[in-house]
Amino acid sequence: MAKTPDKAKASMIAELLRRIDRGDDIRVLVNDASRIVGDISPAELAAAELSLLDDGYTPTAVNQLSSAFVLMLGYEQQVSGPKDQFQDVHILQRVTAEHAVFRCLAAELREATMDLKAMECISDTASEYRRLTHVVEHIGAMKEHFEREDDVILPYLRRLGWANLCVVAENDHAQLRADINWLTSFVTAIQVCRPEDFQAELAAGVGRFCSCVSEHLSFEDGLLWPVALVVIDNPASWRTMKAVCEEIGYCGIHVA
Repeated sequence: MAKTPDKAKASMIAELLRRIDRGDDIRVLVNDASRIVGDISPAELAAAELSLLDDGYTPTAVNQLSSAFVLMLGYEQQVSGPKDQFQDVHILQRVTAEHAVFRCLAAELREATMDLKAMECISDTASEYRRLTHVVEHIGAMKEHFEREDDVILPYLRRLGWANLCVVAENDHAQLRADINWLTSFVTAIQVCRPEDFQAELAAGVGRFCSCVSEHLSFEDGLLWPVALVVIDNPASWRTMKAVCEEIGYCGIHVA
């Protein structure tokens, strides 16, 4: 016997779908979806979809909102990125591969910062400092990656009505670019800062940057790209994006 839908839960789901459509903060929505809804049944999701149809939403819009909602429910468990989700030839396969490199760079940056923080005397000839500048130099390549996403992939999502997701990604990109610029400039301040000031400010800045990187990459791998695969359903669009990205080039990063 089919489970009778919980009307209260269906109503909460319907309101979450409306909030997705309004463009509410996507990370708040993810938290609310996982906290409020819990274990839902297909009947409850169907009842919520019917409520939106009664409000005048088109079937296509309802399907897209439901797809995004279902992906949100699994977002908390996908913080390490989706597994085997993209074919090897898909442009998002290369994007997520670069994300893996960025996670490695963030880990390298943390370790280099911890090593410098433990030193009593810092100089620009120390191996620990040279390691730091080496990692920061490679981190600069992340800006090219962000530009490729902003200029090639996100416009497709925006044209299909998913501007709220694009805004989250673009805001993260802007913040990360600013952080990378700060890191690139600050590492040269070793010659004008007191060692303890340099260590403290570097540790604080790297902590903020690495936290933002982790949250942003989890957002893209766990929610943004899975949504993109659902709503950009024309294979020709993905082929076009792939061709443009190959023309632009990818991030050739090698961590020594």
